[in-house]
Amino acid sequence: MCASRTELAIIGIGMVLAVASGVAAYRLDGPYGEKNAQDPRVRRIADASGRLRLLIYDANGDGVFDTWSHMDGDRVLDIQIDEDGDGSPDRIEYFNPKQP
Repeated sequence: MCASRTELAIIGIGMVLAVASGVAAYRLDGPYGEKNAQDPRVRRIADASGRLRLLIYDANGDGVFDTWSHMDGDRVLDIQIDEDGDGSPDRIEYFNPKQP
């Protein structure tokens, strides 16, 4: 099966745009989001060695943290989400460390 020139052009443009958006995000926020560390919606908690253990986030921007991501460095262990604003998680999503 042979792709037409139009299809190849669309794929090429898509790849260029994807790379450009990745570069822009890297320059704005840094590889791990550390450049926006002053963002009041995000709190990062690390252990004594500096390893990231918890990310707390205000997903809806109301000034109250509603998403807790338990971490092991850069690996997500689970995410707890408070959907109704009562301060306790309504949904917990677990991540299998053996899956990529």
